[in-house]
This record gives sequence, structure tokens and C-alpha cells, in this order.
Amino acid sequence: MAKCCWTFLNLKKKQSANLVEAFTASSTPASTNSAWYPDSGATSHTTNDPEGVDIPTVYSGNERVMVANGQSLSISHTDSVSTLVPNSPLLLSNVLVVPGIIKKLISISQLTEDTNCWVIFFYSGFTIQDRVTKVMLGVGRCENGLYVLQQHHHALASIVSSNKLRVSAHLLHARLGHPSFRTIDSLTKSCFISYSDKLIGLDSSLCVGCNLGKTHRLPFSLHNTRCDLPFDRLHYDL
Repeated sequence: MAKCCWTFLNLKKKQSANLVEAFTASSTPASTNSAWYPDSGATSHTTNDPEGVDIPTVYSGNERVMVANGQSLSISHTDSVSTLVPNSPLLLSNVLVVPGIIKKLISISQLTEDTNCWVIFFYSGFTIQDRVTKVMLGVGRCENGLYVLQQHHHALASIVSSNKLRVSAHLLHARLGHPSFRTIDSLTKSCFISYSDKLIGLDSSLCVGCNLGKTHRLPFSLHNTRCDLPFDRLHYDL
């Protein structure tokens, strides 16, 4: 019985060693990964690439970064990142350059405080949206259980804005469930949709579906007849 237990303990030690080796092997290539990962547990934006920030400034303080395994990492530089997503005003302020960190982290608390934005997570990804203008600042996907910021999400917007895929404002009005043309204009300014014609004069134009949907009753036709007795003619609406 003791021999079996000793064999079992040796097997567990080998399995643990294999797990550590596998984790180390999978973590080493990640040090060169350029992707950014939103982290609600991080108090500051961190990166391991000093060339990824705008103007790297040498850090002269005494603070260090504490990671999940209890290790304390030094800070080499600090600055902001303004080119995180092309054609987007998304800005990361006070980014810490930590050479010993594996992944680039976006602090959710710092991001929402600095940019006054919403970060909405769902099962397949997340979105970053300005709270005032409602402009989409960034989107991300869920990959292997981790949320990753897509740094080229505006490429889809450029495809939609091509002339080949543009449709008229009237067709968009019908496809979106007949919203007001003011709503369509707001969606266009936020780069959510694009159309081929202009909205000039469309507010005064008539949409058959909108008129039928907003009509509560049909108008009566004009009659010049007069009745001499009460209840000689009745008008009713079905």
C-alpha cells in the first residue's frame, strides 16, 4: 500500500512539472504579442514595449508593479498611447512600460475614468463607447477565454463605406424599422451606417409605411346631405 502511494506521489510530481513546462512554453511567445487585453483587476495600463508608447519617458520613481503570482516588476518608462486603434480617438494615458510583464494590459478602471466611456462585455467580445457622443471607440473579441482588443476594427467600416455597398437613405430607413431620419443622420455621424444619397429634404418626404403605421383612423369622405330626423344617418368607425 505504501509502495502504491509513493508511486502515486511521483506521478503527481511529474504531472505538475509537465504543467509548469507547458505553461512556460505557452507564455514565452506571448512576450512578443502586440495585442492588448482589458483587465478589470489592473490599476494601470501596462506594456512591455517602450516603442509602443508615444514618447517614452524614463521612470525615476520607486514604485513597482505587483503581478498575480506575487512577483514585483520594475517600471522603466511611462507615457501615453494614442495610436492604439487606427482612426479612433481612443487614448491610453499614463501607460507603464514594464519589461518583465508578459501581456499588454488595459486597466478598465483607468480607461473609464480617463476617457469617460462605457466598456460593455458580452459572451463573444466587448465594445468601448463614448458616453456623451455614443461614438464607438473600440471593439474586441473573446479568444481562448480572454478578451482581446481588435486594433483594426475600422477596416470593416471602410468596407461598408465603399460605394459598392452603399444604399439609399430610404432603403436604410426601411431596413432599420422606419426610424426618424434624424436618427439615421445620427447613426451616420457615428460611422455605424453609410448611404449613397443625401438627407436633404427627406424629413419632409412621405413614407407610406410610416403614414399607415401612424394613422389611427381613416378620414371620412365629404357628404353634402342633410338629415331631417334624428338617427336618420349613422356614422361609425370599425
